[in-house]
Amino acid sequence: MGKMTPPQARNAIRRALVGTVDPYPNESQIDRIWSFFGSSCAYCGRSLVRGKREAHIDHLVPSGLGGSNALSNFVLSCGICNGDEKREENWQSFLRRKAPDAGTFKRRKKRIESWITTCPDAPVCDSGLLKVVNREADRVISSFNAALKKVRALKTGGV
Repeated sequence: MGKMTPPQARNAIRRALVGTVDPYPNESQIDRIWSFFGSSCAYCGRSLVRGKREAHIDHLVPSGLGGSNALSNFVLSCGICNGDEKREENWQSFLRRKAPDAGTFKRRKKRIESWITTCPDAPVCDSGLLKVVNREADRVISSFNAALKKVRALKTGGV
């Protein structure tokens, strides 16, 4: 693994804290995602190789918009779709944008909806608890940002 960047560290902090009350899928669940989507991006259909940075396990509804870590809220995605293009966009509008035609859109949408319905219902994390955890994550990340600013100032001799 390469050097962790500050944005990656902030994401890791948030995921670790939220994961204590709303756990991320385990390895066997991730295997199910890979198998269901046939090692291809749910959005654009690109073939993916497990273990390469090009493959992501993506939240359909981003956690920042209230999405949970329930298995049904994840799909297999390529890094371009998840990391560069979709961001916080609604998955259905993004899928419509990515599909080259109406037929492809319908097939991919049906596949994702089929995935959602095949996943067992997971207990939904209490939204009040999740808000508290996210506030704590914001507080920790704010402290991290302040420390980062100080370290950068030390590095440049600006203290």
